[in-house]
Amino acid sequence: GTTLLRAETFPVLFFLTAVPWPPRFEQPITSALMQSVAGATVELLHWFGIEAQTSGAAIALRSGLVGITEACSGVRSLQAGIMFGLAMGEWFLLRPARRVILLIIAIAFALLTNLIRTLALSMQAEWHGAESVEGVHDLIGNIVVTALIVGIWLAGKILSRRAISPPQFSVATMREHFRRLWNMSIQVLRPTLRPIFLA
Repeated sequence: GTTLLRAETFPVLFFLTAVPWPPRFEQPITSALMQSVAGATVELLHWFGIEAQTSGAAIALRSGLVGITEACSGVRSLQAGIMFGLAMGEWFLLRPARRVILLIIAIAFALLTNLIRTLALSMQAEWHGAESVEGVHDLIGNIVVTALIVGIWLAGKILSRRAISPPQFSVATMREHFRRLWNMSIQVLRPTLRPIFLA
């Protein structure tokens, strides 16, 4: 009936977020993100009194260049943020308006955490040499991804507390629905997050 259709619509549509973006759509976004991340990082470095300038999609420091590759552009974080934001909107059974708010927060937080990662790597290169970046790249990436996931979860939790909506499903149905959503999220997020951890 209608209840079953409503319960199954999101899991089916959620799989579409795992589909790779068309290159004609993804490439301009990736290029714009690379330029924006490099420019914003340079501005932040200036605030910390560190001399830096953009060199294409790289950051030129006194110790060398810190490249902003496609994997570090933020597009992977953006995709993961969108997916997890949608998942948490369903997990907390938010109303449509609050799901949109959570999605906007997730996108903003994904871009912010990626900027923080680039800033941290640039400061590492400035203080300890460009060759030292490889030694902390994965660690900083893992910390940033963890912060992204926790931040989106907390935002969803806060929005769910303010939302007052009557239960739409029985406890048993909701439990089964959450179990399927959790298993689906793990399967879908794993291939998307792997490039972030390994970048």
